[in-house]
Amino acid sequence: MRFDVLVVCDTNVVISALLWDGPTSAIHRAWVEGICSLTLDETILAEYRRVLSYPKFGLSPADVNFLLENEVIPFGIMVRESDLPLGSWIPDDPEDDAFIRLALAAKADALVSGDRHILARRDNLPCRILTVAEFLEFVSSYLRLNQEDNRKDRR
Repeated sequence: MRFDVLVVCDTNVVISALLWDGPTSAIHRAWVEGICSLTLDETILAEYRRVLSYPKFGLSPADVNFLLENEVIPFGIMVRESDLPLGSWIPDDPEDDAFIRLALAAKADALVSGDRHILARRDNLPCRILTVAEFLEFVSSYLRLNQEDNRKDRR
């Protein structure tokens, strides 16, 4: 069963989801199980690739490719770069604007982030910003509502 929750995950969320157990690994399970779909573009994929390649993670280029090709891209919806809006929202870290642009272009339900620059401005951004914990609660609520709707439809 696939759901229609679209999510943009910042780099740290994706890296944590792929490499470690913990709350972010639940987001990884959610996209693999089809509870949500990742929203991606070439800039964001390049950022994921760049950070996964940091020596501190100890991943070979083949490992990085494997993670992206098997654990991210198949569960994502690609947005064309030409569809991204222009805008500047995070003056302290303008590279974070790429995540905002992607969330807006995809009409994502949320941008999941732990980034301090994004979280500090979340109330003034043009898209919904959720922490990992808030997103997991959002997904739980969404699943409960869908289960209730399915029970009603069966009656």
